[in-house]
Parts: sequence; structure tokens; C-alpha cells
Amino acid sequence: MASNLLKDSDFLNGTMVRFVSYIDPDIVLGLTASRVQTYNNYLTGRGVGVRHRSKLGNSNEGVWMIASDQGTGLPASECIPGFQIVSNAQSNLYLTNIENNLYTALSDVQPPDVNCGFWFVDWVKDGTWFALNNKDHSRVFDISRSDTTEGNDVILFPWNGGDNQVWRAERA
Repeated sequence: MASNLLKDSDFLNGTMVRFVSYIDPDIVLGLTASRVQTYNNYLTGRGVGVRHRSKLGNSNEGVWMIASDQGTGLPASECIPGFQIVSNAQSNLYLTNIENNLYTALSDVQPPDVNCGFWFVDWVKDGTWFALNNKDHSRVFDISRSDTTEGNDVILFPWNGGDNQVWRAERA
């Protein structure tokens, strides 16, 4: 069984992970290529959604790479600890957000990294489960409508404590 990331310092540069939903251990954050659309250099958030591990097999889909300290040049004392998330299935695509912070999205342009991190975790359940936040902690990854249908959108939504907003990261 894969081990979980259990503290902020586990989110190290180059770590390969799967983001597993609290709703069901078969649900992971993945790409839904059949719904990908291009929008101002972004693949829109409708291309990031619910995937079922049982349907992915051994593919790299559903596996993400943690990228930290992406060369901002800021001293560590000025950095807010956070990280970037890079698609392993389509390397060099960064997970970012678009449309006023409502949708997750993939971009071949590295997100602005002024404070050294773009995504953050807030631990919410028993030291294993967390909310995956944007950099100003105003929105978290949310399985839209708690719908676990293959390909359903994963959006950014204000924290409400729902199980559809709770994740764990397991080493891939």
C-alpha cells in the first residue's frame, strides 16, 4: 500500500502523488481529456475532474508531481510554504486556476509564484486528510455537487467542510 504525505514538509519537489478523495478511495484527481478545451493558453478546468483508479489501470493519469520553490529568487524567509502541481500524464502542464478562481485548469505557462507557492494544504481530519487551497486560502478543490461520476468537474469553491472538499496525498 502506498504511503500518505502526513505533513507540509512531505510535499517536496519531485514527489509523485495521487490526490485521493475522502468520499471514496477509488476517486482521484485526474484529467478528463475528452472535455479539454483551450482558453487563453490554458486547458480549461473542465479538463480536470473525478477519475476512478479502477478505470485508470497502471497509467500515469491521476499521478501528479509536486514542484516547490520554482525559482522565484526570494529568500526562504520571504516565501510562504506552498507548492506547484504538475501533471505527470501530460508533463510540463501546471495546475492553476482561471475564470476568477472558479475552475481548476492546466496551463503550459507556469503560474505566477510571487510567494513561492501556489497551492497549500490545511489539515482537517486525523493528520491524513486536508483541504487543498489556492494561495489566498479563499477556495479549495471541490468535487462539484459531490458527484462521483467519472469525469465530473473538480472546481474551486469556498471551504464548507464537505467530504467532497477533503483529500489525502499518497505517494505514487
